[in-house]
Amino acid sequence: MKTERIIKQRARAALKGNILPMIASMGFCALTFMFIEYMSYVPMVMLGIADSDGEINFSGSILLILAVMGLRVIAMALAAPLFNGFLRSAGNVAMGRGASAKDVFYYFGSARLYFKTVALDVILFTAYALISYGLDVYRYVSGAMDASLDNGLALNVETAILLAALLASVVVKLILYMLFLHYPLFAYALNDHRGVGFYVFKLIGFSCLNFGSVFKLFIGYLGWILLCFLVVPVMYVAPYLATGAALSAKWLFELDRNRGIV
Repeated sequence: MKTERIIKQRARAALKGNILPMIASMGFCALTFMFIEYMSYVPMVMLGIADSDGEINFSGSILLILAVMGLRVIAMALAAPLFNGFLRSAGNVAMGRGASAKDVFYYFGSARLYFKTVALDVILFTAYALISYGLDVYRYVSGAMDASLDNGLALNVETAILLAALLASVVVKLILYMLFLHYPLFAYALNDHRGVGFYVFKLIGFSCLNFGSVFKLFIGYLGWILLCFLVVPVMYVAPYLATGAALSAKWLFELDRNRGIV
């Protein structure tokens, strides 16, 4: 039996009795980020620099737009430990400790732990965003063609090229996630007692060596992930995927005892 199939079976078994707390953690986290996203557009609509659909008018005050968007980024960063809390919930399930709806607030338990988590998230996600931006195939192709999929889809060569470029960008972003975010985030969820530098730098080699494992895990969950386009299934799929990822990471970390993660 393939390793990925065993992990999925163990994840389903581990979720029994833990699925509702994880859904609660995930729901609170998602609603918080949606609220921040929504509230960032309210002042821009009131000031006339964005329409009711959220489309920004960049011919307006650039400084004002940057100020509002900057505040949104700061708010997202300050709320980011909620996401780590959800991953910790999955980590607790993987470690056999059981999940609690309160896990989402775990990293708010002390000022030291909170700011450590914020610092980790800012470093990891900023690096990811910058590299993703530099390797955004769709951005380069749409800029060269002076065209965009925002204008609607038409059955022509231009649309096919743009769709292919968009797919390439999505694949690149997923690969970058697997290389730079996946293992550091789950290592932190399983054991947050190491310094920020450990999760940022010491796991780069580990992530590269175990890239195949997370890639195969993702492929194994691909059918479930595609179900999320129907929105409602995400309430089960997200905890299921997070628990499977935590179990996989825990197993790999146990094989690599030298890092002392679990």
